[in-house]
Amino acid sequence: MKIETIGHLALLSVESLIQRFGPSYGQYLYKAARGIDESPLVTHWEPKSFSRETPFQIDVKDWQTIVRASSSHETVKKEEEIRRFAFSCLKRVDLKGKQVRLVGVRVGNLEKVANVSLPL
Repeated sequence: MKIETIGHLALLSVESLIQRFGPSYGQYLYKAARGIDESPLVTHWEPKSFSRETPFQIDVKDWQTIVRASSSHETVKKEEEIRRFAFSCLKRVDLKGKQVRLVGVRVGNLEKVANVSLPL
């Protein structure tokens, strides 16, 4: 359709957008190009996850992505518990003969608890 800018999109009729993209997405594109949005403005939210990555000093020779996950059925309140989960995941990765460039940890399903901080 040669649409390169929001201005180009705003020039199209709702009918042509619906014909090309379907009723739901066509209506959305039509309204979005005109700045029409009835959803409530959210200015503050509580984070539900936290992640941190640490790159190492040298690059690897090839691309590797390995993911391991671990869950707890109980509330995790201490940094040491998160560290224990992270190292238990790392132990399940065969690193023999492999180079590692980046290690990351993600903590999800966060809930606000009074007087608890996790300085990662």
